[in-house]
Amino acid sequence: MHVEFLGVGERLRYQYQLENVDKSWSEAKEWRHVDYPGLGAGSYRFLVRAVNVEGTWSLHPAAVHFQIEPPFWASWWFRLGVAAITLAAVIFLHRVQVAKAVAVERIRHRIAKDLHDDVGASLCNAALLSDLMNREEQVQSAMGRERLGKIGSICREALESMSNIVWAIDPQKDKVSDMMERMRSFGEETLGPQGLELTFSGDSASDIVLHPNVRHQMFLIFKEAIHNVVRHSSATGVRVELSTKAHRLTLRIADNGRGLPPGQGDYGHGLRNMRERITSLGGTMRVDTGSNERGTMLEFTVPLTKVRR
Repeated sequence: MHVEFLGVGERLRYQYQLENVDKSWSEAKEWRHVDYPGLGAGSYRFLVRAVNVEGTWSLHPAAVHFQIEPPFWASWWFRLGVAAITLAAVIFLHRVQVAKAVAVERIRHRIAKDLHDDVGASLCNAALLSDLMNREEQVQSAMGRERLGKIGSICREALESMSNIVWAIDPQKDKVSDMMERMRSFGEETLGPQGLELTFSGDSASDIVLHPNVRHQMFLIFKEAIHNVVRHSSATGVRVELSTKAHRLTLRIADNGRGLPPGQGDYGHGLRNMRERITSLGGTMRVDTGSNERGTMLEFTVPLTKVRR
C-alpha cells in the first residue's frame, strides 16, 4: 500500500503509524509518503502527525480509515464453492468405482453361468456318451474301448477343471468361508474312499473377500497336496488348517504318513508346481518332513487385504 500526505511548508516533519501493524510512531522525517507492501485483507486506521521547526506537534493526528478486500480465491464464497465441487467430485468418482465394480461382478457372474450351462453340459454329455458307447456290443475291439475310455476321462478332467474355473470367477463365492467349504468337500470326496480320515479346522464364518486368482491358486495347491498324500504318503489321516491372521492367509496340510525320503525334492514335480503357484501370489511355502512317525507338513502363506462386504 502507498500513502502520500501533504503539509504546509517545506520544513515540516512527519510521524506516522498504522494501527495493529506498527508498534509505535515512526521517526520524524520530511518524507511525505510511506509504503506498506504485503498488507493482508482487513480494516486499517492510518495516523499521521506533523512537527514544525519550533518543535511543536500537531494537537490531533490526522486519521484515515481504509479497507483491503481479500482476493477472490480467499473469499468465503470461493472456498465454499471449491469445497462443494471437491465433494461432488469425490461422490462422482465413488459412484463410478461402484458402477465399475458392479459391472465386473455381473460379467463374472455371466461368464460363470455360461461356462456351467453351456460348456459344462457339453462336456458332461460327451463323457456320458463315451461311457454308453463303451458298453455297447458294436465296440468290440479292445483298442476301441480303450479310446472311448480315454475320451471319457479327458471329458471328466476337463469338466473338473472347468468347474474349478467357474467357482473361482463366481462373485458369490469370494469369501474365505466359501473356499474353506470347497476344500473340505474336495478333501472328503478324495480321502474318504481311500480310508483316510480328514480333520479340517478354520474360521468357517470368515467374511474376508479374496481375489479370484488367490482363491483359484490356493485351491489348486490344496488339490495337489491332497493328491500327493493319497499317492505317496501311506498315511491314515490328514489334518488341514486354514487361518487368516495378521493380514495373512495360511494353509497347513499335515499327514501322518512316512514322510519324504531323504533328498526327495518333490512327488512327481508336485511340490515344485505348488511352490510356483504360491510364489506367483507373493507368498511363501514351507515343507517340514521328518521320520516315519511325523509324516509331512506343508505350509502356504500369502498376504491378503481384508475387504468387508
